[in-house]
Amino acid sequence: MAIDELVSDSPQSLVWDVLPETGFVLITAVVLFFLVRKHHSSLESWQSRLEDQERQLEGIVETVANGVIIVDLDDRILQVNQAFTELFGYAMEEVCGQTTEFLAVAGQPQELQPVYVLQEAKRSGLWSGEVLRRTKDGSSMPVRLSVAPIQNERGEVIAYVGDYQDLRAVEEAREHVEGLGEVIESLSQEMNIDKLGQKAVSAALMVTGADIGGVALRDEDGMVSYRWAVGASPDDIPGLTEPFEVTRGLAGRVFESESPIIVSDYAEVDAPNLGLAKAGVGSGLSCPVMVAGDCVGVLSLGIFERTGAFEDRHVPLAEAIARQIGVALQRQQLLDDVKESEQRFRQLVETVPDIMYLVSYPDFKIRYVSPAVEGLLGFTSEQCIADPKLWWKQMEPSDRQRIEREVFAQLEDRDEYVIEYRLWHADGRQKLWFEDRGHIQRDEDGEPVGVAGVLVDITERKRAEERLEYVAYYDTMTGLPNRTHFLEELQERLDACQEKGECTTAALLYVDVDRFHLVNDILGHEAGDELIVEVAERLRKIFGEDALLARPNADEYLIYVPDIAEAGASESEQSAAAGKRADELLEAMKAPVTLLGQESYVTVSIGISLYPNDADDADTLVKHAHRAMNRSKEMGRSGYCFYAGELAQRQQQLLSLNTRLHRALERKEFLVYYQPIIDLRDGSLIGVEALIRWKSPEKGLVSPGVFIPVAEETGLIVPIGDWVIDEVCRQLREWEDKGMSLYSAINLSARQLWRDDTLDKITDAIERHDLSPDLVEFEITESATMMDPSHISQIMEEMRARGLKISIDDFGTGYSSLERLKHMPVRTLKIDRSFVRGVPKNDRDANIVTTVIQLARNFRMHSLAEGIETIEQWKFLKDLGCPYGQGYYFSKPVPAADIEKMMRAEQKWAIDDEDTPKTVLN
Repeated sequence: MAIDELVSDSPQSLVWDVLPETGFVLITAVVLFFLVRKHHSSLESWQSRLEDQERQLEGIVETVANGVIIVDLDDRILQVNQAFTELFGYAMEEVCGQTTEFLAVAGQPQELQPVYVLQEAKRSGLWSGEVLRRTKDGSSMPVRLSVAPIQNERGEVIAYVGDYQDLRAVEEAREHVEGLGEVIESLSQEMNIDKLGQKAVSAALMVTGADIGGVALRDEDGMVSYRWAVGASPDDIPGLTEPFEVTRGLAGRVFESESPIIVSDYAEVDAPNLGLAKAGVGSGLSCPVMVAGDCVGVLSLGIFERTGAFEDRHVPLAEAIARQIGVALQRQQLLDDVKESEQRFRQLVETVPDIMYLVSYPDFKIRYVSPAVEGLLGFTSEQCIADPKLWWKQMEPSDRQRIEREVFAQLEDRDEYVIEYRLWHADGRQKLWFEDRGHIQRDEDGEPVGVAGVLVDITERKRAEERLEYVAYYDTMTGLPNRTHFLEELQERLDACQEKGECTTAALLYVDVDRFHLVNDILGHEAGDELIVEVAERLRKIFGEDALLARPNADEYLIYVPDIAEAGASESEQSAAAGKRADELLEAMKAPVTLLGQESYVTVSIGISLYPNDADDADTLVKHAHRAMNRSKEMGRSGYCFYAGELAQRQQQLLSLNTRLHRALERKEFLVYYQPIIDLRDGSLIGVEALIRWKSPEKGLVSPGVFIPVAEETGLIVPIGDWVIDEVCRQLREWEDKGMSLYSAINLSARQLWRDDTLDKITDAIERHDLSPDLVEFEITESATMMDPSHISQIMEEMRARGLKISIDDFGTGYSSLERLKHMPVRTLKIDRSFVRGVPKNDRDANIVTTVIQLARNFRMHSLAEGIETIEQWKFLKDLGCPYGQGYYFSKPVPAADIEKMMRAEQKWAIDDEDTPKTVLN
């Protein structure tokens, strides 16, 4: 609303009538007066607030730790704060009014000089960067400079403010951190504890600026003494190396508090024996050296009075060094522990060289590999890192896909993997096996970022496994599959044939070299080995690659010939085809064989079973062919026999013999003969082995080799065995009553072992004849112990519990586990006669006999050699430490009356008497 409008409404509007012009001027002046007065009051109020703000701003500027400077648009200094004057060494009046050019440092890039910095700030509005500025003493100071404009209320730039942050502390800290990192790395690589200690103290002096330092360690007696002193010597400080109590001095305080301590007046805490304060130490800093949570020492540092004092910023630097000393001491302790057992494990450790590695994940690029890689694979660590895919390139190609699959499969549910693969050596000629154990490394978010692992060279182990696998499935002499491998392979072929429904006729030939034992006996085992190899080679040539060959036993071979006749062929045609192949073999064997330079002629006997006519599984086919082969030998050797005809004949013989055996048991036609057991050390008679004989009214003395297998097969061996046990116990009682004490060994058959009441019958016989169990020892064949090892072990333990003695017969002819053997309650290992026969001339037999004797000694068992026939064998066995033996050299099996005569005559055999008769009585 206008002023005249306001006035026209006033009650005094008549004044205008009286004073028309003068009144207007007067009123206008009054209004202007009041308006000016009001404006002046507002101006004063604004100026007061501005002054308050300025004072507040100045107060804030003065409290800022950084140097602050305000310049006008011409670079003239208007104001600086106290921090600026302290930072650069100028008084305020010295710098105000000047331009900032006096702060320029010669040699600095032009764009960093004051005038150009201000120009850039004017152009862009702001400027910030690290520059050098000259102090009053002429030195160059690193600062971080930030320049910003100051604007008035209209937004116009009227001045610029500069903020100077001192970077000297930052640079010093950065140098310390970088220096400390280098120190830590250097210390971690130093294995000599004394060198490390000296380096550590020197490093502590370097990063903290200390003048003197050392490490005080506590000994086993609880006393403390300084080691690795730097900056002083015993000549300077006589008490430096003298032990002192752990509670004394600054070190004592740190031992008690296990915390770092800074002192400004070292005299207050100096140990009397040290006298560091007298040497000029003013400020001290000590940090605990911790090992496994215990304070074992103190890192002590000192600054001479004239050079300064420690500050809080020095503490973490010294602590880092102290921690590294603790790590080194702990590592040294571990090394000392390792050295104690170094001799015990040296060879083991030296044979297990490991390659340590770090790779990225999931691409498995090599980031680190230990130097051991050069010794094992011929590559340097640098080569492996330079080519991240080198590992993959050197891996056996056939292993790659499997390894990639196995690694990621194992890492699905755990953070580690264990795999085995092959790597090629750098020379391209060697291929080594490795076991690779890797463990996933994760970042702070739990994400996998790498793998740390170790590779162990398992080449020798793999080779040993391959050799063991080969020995388990192949005959090492001929390279042919053994019985186990042959049966597995044959069954697989038969199963495949049956699945396809293509069951053509096949033949299984069981081949036995006739009179092979004569070759060994006359020409020796070396000639026997040559013959075995030669027969195998002829079989390969005759039957070719389609046939499956094997060597199941010493002088026996198996041949599976597929597709022997076309489908639909009659039985006669099938037999004729198989007979034709057998004739080819018999014809090939007519050619002479050269053995040890001598020509010899060898024949073979062949048994044939047909698939699927005679059997449709591998085991039965082999059994039938074996029976046919035995029949072929009975028919005169150097021929072949089919299973079908042989079976009826054999069954008739078994039936007849079985009937006669039953009658012999009822008629008491069996006898027990005894073969002396000799103490090889003095030639004395100490025991006998009981051996059954059959005196048939029709046939006379029947060989045990004829009737024992039939008795085993028909089960008659059980009642026959019971009779033998009772008869031997009766005879021992008779000898005991006559004052002649001997122990007797009795053979137990496998069927007897499996019968539940055998042990009760044995115990009953011993008790009935009032004998000590020590007078009877029961022989169990090695093969019998393998039939059901767990069950047999239980039986043997029960026998031991009853006081019965046990021996293993024919040891070395089976494949019993040494692990089981050492836990069996066995007193005697009987070395089979097949090994004794060849000693001492045959090296292989000699080695086997030596091993068995040593094995028995190690297992705290007796060894007894069977089949001793010459004085040379006796001498050889005695020299090896075999205590007992038996054989025809001493006596063949004889009736009980002859044994009684020997005992009455106190018969002894003398090893130096080569004319000693091989049997005492005929």
